[in-house]
Amino acid sequence: MTPDVSVLTAVRNGEPYLAEAIDSVIAQNVTLEHIVVDDGSIDNTAGVVERYGDRIRYHRQPPLGAAAALNAALSRATAPYVAFLDADDIMTSGRLTRQSAVLNSNPDCAMTFGAFREFLSGVALQGRWSVRAEAQTGYITGAAMMRREVLQKIAGFNEALTLGWFVDLVLRAREAGAQEIITQDLVLLRRVHGANTTITQNDRRGDYFAVARAALARRRSG
Repeated sequence: MTPDVSVLTAVRNGEPYLAEAIDSVIAQNVTLEHIVVDDGSIDNTAGVVERYGDRIRYHRQPPLGAAAALNAALSRATAPYVAFLDADDIMTSGRLTRQSAVLNSNPDCAMTFGAFREFLSGVALQGRWSVRAEAQTGYITGAAMMRREVLQKIAGFNEALTLGWFVDLVLRAREAGAQEIITQDLVLLRRVHGANTTITQNDRRGDYFAVARAALARRRSG
């Protein structure tokens, strides 16, 4: 039976949090497949996944980056809708049902984005980063559901980017004619634990400028 939704998770060294993420997917009330791509973990990530048996479709690859891992997961997806979940985050109850309903009710819509709320997990953060405890909307991977055919049309994620690859994907989807719906529905609890990529890869924020420059260049050439 073809699943209704393919959930894609890229993970590297996700042992501390991955089980909680997987449990939040298993608890969803739609027919789904959860594809977990291990991007070169050196901890017991594989052991965590193994406990779930055939409820997880697991693939391991060398450490190529999150964008490459999600492309590997996308290449294995079979459902018409694709949702994303980082290995340290948690889906809210019924999230996939509600987002599927948005796409089902709006056949011209290619992607929908819900709200997310952050929570602090076991660390005291220093510096400029602050936890957004109120529900927020924005273009983050874990709050999105998209039609798989659109992702395939634009050839997935840009693997040259360490940061900004999801924003780049959304911009290219829009340029390809994809329409979107943003809702206030809380779909994701985003864990902040001090080792998040947006914190540890702060020196790669130039990737966002590269995304903006590439989008501007495409606009001018088009």
